[in-house]
Amino acid sequence: MSMKVEFAGLEELMIELRNLPRDLADQGGDIVEHHAETARAQLVQRYPPKQITKGLGLREGVELEVRRNPFGTVAILHSKSPAAHLWEFGTEDRQTQKGWDRGRAPEHDGGLVPIAERNRRALNQDLYALLERNGFTIPNKS
Repeated sequence: MSMKVEFAGLEELMIELRNLPRDLADQGGDIVEHHAETARAQLVQRYPPKQITKGLGLREGVELEVRRNPFGTVAILHSKSPAAHLWEFGTEDRQTQKGWDRGRAPEHDGGLVPIAERNRRALNQDLYALLERNGFTIPNKS
């Protein structure tokens, strides 16, 4: 008795499997760029305008760097103003050299760190959804 097994579409399946990592990297890169740009826009909106900060340029110091390669995408959000950390985290009580009290600058809630954390959580959820749409199972996602 002879038997014959024939696979219809095997060639197409092999091509799809070969392209899957590239397709996922491209789609994932778009998701990363979207959330990074959202975080950049939120940070610029949160920082006060130049005239309020006496020319410190908090908004102008916000930079987004995006690097793509065949294996993925990296986005880095910088707050390059020399005074950004003072606005974000505040200062201790200060005095001049002559002893005049200058007080302390308050910290501001909702700066770079909370904005980045919030957008990273949303980014991860969108990346999980992308993988699940492509047949992957994500254990213990959070």
